[in-house]
Amino acid sequence: MPPRSLIHRILAAVFGVFARPLLHAELLVTDASRFGICQYNDIERLAAAWSVSLTTILDIGANNGSTALELTRRFPSARIFSFEPHPATYAQLDAATAAHPQIHTINSAIGAAPGTLPMTVYTDSRVNTLKPDFHTLGRFQPTSPIDVPVTTIDAFCAQHAIHDIDLLKIDTEGFDLMVLHGAIGILKSSGIRFIYLECNDLQVEPHDPGTGLLTIDQFLRPFGYRFIATYNDYNNLDGRLFQSSNALFALPPAGR
Repeated sequence: MPPRSLIHRILAAVFGVFARPLLHAELLVTDASRFGICQYNDIERLAAAWSVSLTTILDIGANNGSTALELTRRFPSARIFSFEPHPATYAQLDAATAAHPQIHTINSAIGAAPGTLPMTVYTDSRVNTLKPDFHTLGRFQPTSPIDVPVTTIDAFCAQHAIHDIDLLKIDTEGFDLMVLHGAIGILKSSGIRFIYLECNDLQVEPHDPGTGLLTIDQFLRPFGYRFIATYNDYNNLDGRLFQSSNALFALPPAGR
């Protein structure tokens, strides 16, 4: 979810302009071996240690394309498939990435089964969600819901002859676990190397937004995935405490 105050947005903007380039270069990290600072640095270090390359990336919940553009900057040789179900937001994504032929945009949601699902639409497109019991603790106002097409990772990969996903990024506002349920086939075949997705607590109540980190770990561990680190965006201190975080999981090579 996006920051909740003007001060936070100003600080985030200042950080993005002045500090983030240094952080990407690891100049702001006292111990450059630390994980949990920048997910892309951590993915690159793990990929180098395991002698794997990133050539195929799925960007689930692409919104306006900012993540896709960052991914293609960090991994210029990778082909990126960016999924965004909301028609107006998809148009922004498609326009923002038009100059990058390695980014392929798809106007569809990803879920546990193909079909059509109602999407709760908010005034801020970053919190649009397919999770039926999702709520934003009063911070964002919903507009009229819309029905959106849904496919699965397994179905999409079968259709496009994709056998391996080097990085699966998921940001679907509490629907992340359902996205994983639609990838059972490729998970069983050890076809996904890195998974970066949203989590909002170790555990969450049934009607809370987000997905619990422990729930995600319990789902992924039988497939051989190991938790690497979390990356905290912010903690909401206005009213009810709420954390916005992401987590990185990786499938090590055999014997690692």
